[in-house]
Amino acid sequence: MSEMTFNQRLWLTMLLCAGIIALSSTFSPPPVAENAGETADTSDAASVDSQRVVGALQQPSAEPGEPGEQVGLVGRPPGEVATLAVDVVTRQLSTDALTVDLTNAAGGILAAVEPLAEQFRGEDGRGVDFLGLGGTRQSLELGFDASATDFAYPLAADLEVLDDAAKGFSVRWRSTEVEIRQAFWLERGYEASYEVRVVNRSPLPQRHRLRLRSRYGVEEQNQFTVNRALCHLGEGALEEFSPDDVEDGPQTVSGKVRWAAVDSRYFLHAVVPEMPATTCQVAASEDGALLENTLFGPAVMLEPGEQRVYRFGVYLGAKEQSRLGAFSLVDGAHLEDAVDWGWFGATSRYLGRWMLKLLRFFHEFTGSWGVAILLLTVVVKALTLPLTLKQIGSMKRMREIQPEMAALKEKYGADKVKLQQEMQALWSRTGVNPLAGCLPALVQMPIWIALYAMLPTVVELYHEPFLWLADLTRPDPYYALPLAMGGLMFLQTRIQPTPATQDPMQAKMMQWMLPGFFTFMLLMVPSGLGVYMLSNVLLSLIQTAIQLRPDKNKKPAVDTASS
Repeated sequence: MSEMTFNQRLWLTMLLCAGIIALSSTFSPPPVAENAGETADTSDAASVDSQRVVGALQQPSAEPGEPGEQVGLVGRPPGEVATLAVDVVTRQLSTDALTVDLTNAAGGILAAVEPLAEQFRGEDGRGVDFLGLGGTRQSLELGFDASATDFAYPLAADLEVLDDAAKGFSVRWRSTEVEIRQAFWLERGYEASYEVRVVNRSPLPQRHRLRLRSRYGVEEQNQFTVNRALCHLGEGALEEFSPDDVEDGPQTVSGKVRWAAVDSRYFLHAVVPEMPATTCQVAASEDGALLENTLFGPAVMLEPGEQRVYRFGVYLGAKEQSRLGAFSLVDGAHLEDAVDWGWFGATSRYLGRWMLKLLRFFHEFTGSWGVAILLLTVVVKALTLPLTLKQIGSMKRMREIQPEMAALKEKYGADKVKLQQEMQALWSRTGVNPLAGCLPALVQMPIWIALYAMLPTVVELYHEPFLWLADLTRPDPYYALPLAMGGLMFLQTRIQPTPATQDPMQAKMMQWMLPGFFTFMLLMVPSGLGVYMLSNVLLSLIQTAIQLRPDKNKKPAVDTASS
């Protein structure tokens, strides 16, 4: 069984916290999918209703390129296929942010990537190749659906390289029936363009259905890694699949597919067709080392001499909100939807983006992401100060009337109904609401959830050091953050007043359970989030100590226990 994902840990945290609160309150006064291998309808893809098949799909035996198959030709048996001996070559293209390796070898033209920013460099000084293809497989593999294609296309053939500098890197394959050209060139930043041209060279009509496969290496799955395949259907509709989802076979999404992608926590490889595709199919490679996402276009009939050009925008790089939102090679792509904001979706995304802007502002001002997190903590604490003041004020008033509550409990302990009535009367006279301390925490919950979702996904923290922490996206190697936070939380629970109606054994259990739980949780989260949580607990402890200090000028409360 694979380890829990980030979202699962978030929900487990909330459920455990809710259980603890419920335990505490018990002792207190109550206040029809399309098969990608079938012949596609030649009508407009917009008429296809979006649908998802949950489970493996059975592909026709003629369908090539499924995981584990060894396929030589796509389509019907060829009449005459031009054979041309070519040398396998690799060429590099670069922008200010990225270098890509392109090849004419069979299996796809994209061989490797290298982000050029300093933070993405490994120990060898080179940018980390986040695609993780291992040098033996490639991405952007062109193919054709066998059941909807009239001509043969050899997947195992190396391609002829064309001298076309204007297109960056161009390759060609020809037979007596068709000519197929591919061109790839970089635009700016992490953006690139990819073009496929299919020309009918025969005297007969030729039908085809194009498919384009992207690949991404699967990392060892643990709480710090995320590998997904994404199928975007527009209007925020995003289907995502993990490697576990395709262990038993491919998964297919049909409809107006706006883009398909494979990604990890901090990097994205997305393909955005100029015209929506009809199908998005996700599968694993035979050895499970790669996650594959394949786009299928509509079936097209070419008359003799006619050609069809397919254009795609490609994103290859870090999941930076500004770059994803600025992607403009295809209108309305909304690649920023690839950032996972957790199960609270729009709320976390809205709050998280504002806090991310603040975080970047503080980084520009200080030059340190660690210091920026500390300043963000102070700002969030200041914004929620009115709520926490009310929460701690309620605790203070509860502590002030605890002697009276204890006297009532001693006097009416045997009569639970009478005790409850007297408690209610005491709270009414003193203006104390025992539930007032919980409401501010509930109001702040969306902010905490947004921060919990935002900080582990901020790619700017990748490989960024702070104090003894070598990488803010990895856990604290010395466990200093978890242990320090556990100690501070224990101290905070000690100085907070305990309601007189709460069982002493339960109160003691709470003093150990909450700090222990959050200490354990902090062992599994990126240290950038740990810096925020520790500094937040420290500020809360200071505020609690100041607000709950005894008031020497306040007169003692009147004893009402005998009234």
